[in-house]
Amino acid sequence: MWRLVARVILRKRVWFLSAITIITIFMAYQASFISMSYKHVQMLPEKDTAYLEYQYSKKVFGEQANVFVIGVKDTNFFQLNKFNDWIALNDTIKQMDCIDNVVSIAQIINIQKNSEEKKFELSSVFPKHINTQEELDSLVSVAKNLPFYKKLLYNEAEDVYMMGVTVSPEKLNTEARVEIVEELVKKIDKYGEKYNLKFHYSGLPYIRTAVSDKVKAELYMFLVLAFLVCAFILYLFFKSFKAVVFPMIVVGVGVIWAMGSIVLLGYEITILTGMIPPLLIVIGVPNSIFMLNKYYSEYRLHGNKIKALQRVIQKTGNAIFLTNLTTASGFATFMITSSSILTEFGIVAALNIIGMFVLSILLIPIFFSFIDPPKEKHTKHLDNKRVRFIIDNLTNFTLNHRRLIYVVFAIIIGLGIYGISLMKSTGFIVDDLPQNDPIYEDLGFFEKNFNGVMPLEILIDTKRKNGAINIKTFNKIEKLEKALRKYPELSRPISMIDAFKFLRQAFYMGNPRKYSLPNNMDKNFIMAYASKFQDNGNLISSYVDTTQQIARISLQMKDIGTDKMKYLDEKIQADINTVFPPNKYKTILTGSSIIFFKGTRYLIKNLFVSLLLAIIIIALIMSWMFASFRMVFVSLIPNLIPLLLTGALMGYFGIPIKPSTILVFSVSFGISVDDTIHFLAKYRQELEVHDWDIKTSVVEALKETGVSMIYTSIVLFFGFAIFIASSFGGTKALGMLVSVTLLFAMLSNLILLPSLLLSLEKRITTKAFAEPLIQIFDEEEDIELKSLRIIKK
Repeated sequence: MWRLVARVILRKRVWFLSAITIITIFMAYQASFISMSYKHVQMLPEKDTAYLEYQYSKKVFGEQANVFVIGVKDTNFFQLNKFNDWIALNDTIKQMDCIDNVVSIAQIINIQKNSEEKKFELSSVFPKHINTQEELDSLVSVAKNLPFYKKLLYNEAEDVYMMGVTVSPEKLNTEARVEIVEELVKKIDKYGEKYNLKFHYSGLPYIRTAVSDKVKAELYMFLVLAFLVCAFILYLFFKSFKAVVFPMIVVGVGVIWAMGSIVLLGYEITILTGMIPPLLIVIGVPNSIFMLNKYYSEYRLHGNKIKALQRVIQKTGNAIFLTNLTTASGFATFMITSSSILTEFGIVAALNIIGMFVLSILLIPIFFSFIDPPKEKHTKHLDNKRVRFIIDNLTNFTLNHRRLIYVVFAIIIGLGIYGISLMKSTGFIVDDLPQNDPIYEDLGFFEKNFNGVMPLEILIDTKRKNGAINIKTFNKIEKLEKALRKYPELSRPISMIDAFKFLRQAFYMGNPRKYSLPNNMDKNFIMAYASKFQDNGNLISSYVDTTQQIARISLQMKDIGTDKMKYLDEKIQADINTVFPPNKYKTILTGSSIIFFKGTRYLIKNLFVSLLLAIIIIALIMSWMFASFRMVFVSLIPNLIPLLLTGALMGYFGIPIKPSTILVFSVSFGISVDDTIHFLAKYRQELEVHDWDIKTSVVEALKETGVSMIYTSIVLFFGFAIFIASSFGGTKALGMLVSVTLLFAMLSNLILLPSLLLSLEKRITTKAFAEPLIQIFDEEEDIELKSLRIIKK
């Protein structure tokens, strides 16, 4: 088949080149419409109970993850001019498009008792402008006698003050959010510069915007780094600009196709899909290395350029296709995770890896058919003394020191098993950022002064209309809030009972000592006043639904990680069930914190399943290639041990299992098995040439494929190592771990695999292996090699 494919490609080269040019122009046009994703990463499937409860909470009480918080520490906050400017700043921000609300101490409201009309009325504590410092001091005294706002908008003990800006939900997940956040920061920083104040920013809208900006910046950085690193390594190998330029054009076209395909599939750039273009460069270059090595060796053999190019396609087409297929399979398994971000990553990566194979098998022969044949200096790398020295020593080691090899690998397996036992699973909302990043530091500021900004919600369904508005329910909520206050990870809870406490304080003319729930003595009077209360400040309506059946307790929490969150989730749920028995009340514990915690755990579980699936799929592909399950089993060992070593390194160095690091295993396995395929395919061919002399066949296969395996592994090692430059901890760990895994996989395939073949000999090298279901190398080459061996003899 590949002989026919080779003839068609070379005879219709102009047509193929024209078609690829047209497709590339179309894809480049589509890529011009690519956009960053500003949506919340959905890790749970839409039918998951936790996801449905979160959506229900948003439906009843609205979006809770759209508050941008600003904080400042200032011992002289209530200075007249400064505070007037703060009031003006609040008003300016409130007038911005896409801002629904602004809350800060400058915007607080007081509840006052109207004895004549027997109702409560709302009034602002601070006017639009304050004339004297004495007036301001008096108003500050009033504000600080309202317990409702303490540890909510300010921390008096630390002189810290907070502003909460609610972003319109319609703009929350769009690019407009970037402009909103940038404009907000600009206005606040201008105020800060005027009064020499350092402001801190946090909240999910800000964190997501800042992370998206970093992803966008790193996308271009990694593209440039991948191009430069791969081009430099290609030049070191081949010492030819042609051998650099044309492979880089191939991967460049592949990148354009990838960007275009993201748009055509209706996807956007995320932290994962943003890694695909540089990944394609790193994964695509080895295709060119194998093809160029074969081209140069063929041309040196007979001096016919077209014949050499034809044989490149004919003799490497199947092997390169199958290695790309196994790599694509490793990525494709992410599609089963039910996570949109991973599914998109898996689809785009798998499709474009196959696309990169198509481009390589077409463009490399076509490009080199138009230029002059290689000179003698271009083939010198085939006799690279350093590489040959390494191969010769590996061969000698394999032939004469197999017992030592097995002992060393046994020790590695033992250390690996122990290291894996040390692995921990956890994830933080901002743990992919370095601890000196402003986002991380600012989050720490709010955790120290307000116990966090991550939303946590408790919904209590009394199962009857008006069931939430009665003293019995109030007392139960207060009992639950008292239980919640014992957790240092949680902020002060706030609910409708705080509003009724505020009403009771107002009933007693603002006396802060009366800030408590109505009792049997005064509840009827207070409820009578409350029945006429116009809640324009949403003090009550924000915490009870329109039927007054469902009550809400709202908290914020620290970013404590999924490991601690599991324990806290169980404890809080137990407290809820104690106060509100499940047989009488329906309760929901939800919020962005819960969704992240459960989503991370769900994703890790599914990624392990995808790894197992990748191993099974690749094993089936290899059994299809070699028709020998024994050979497949043995060939998997050198590729599974590096994964064991990677897990051990994570355990020893405290790198936790989380979505960004668990990707390492599927990606590494899909790529590392490529070396095994190339080696075993050549080994099978050498068996035919050497009349089933296993020792000679192993040695010849090692010498033939060892050079390309070393070259491609170097490209992959340094190619993935570029991700260490990322500012995201997960991406950095991915680059480091994949690089180490692939380097060890190369050594494992060059040392352990040949050793196993020699030790087990005919137990695994069966007749079925000699007659596979598909022919990876052409039979014509077997005949030629036999002839050459006879002539040499």
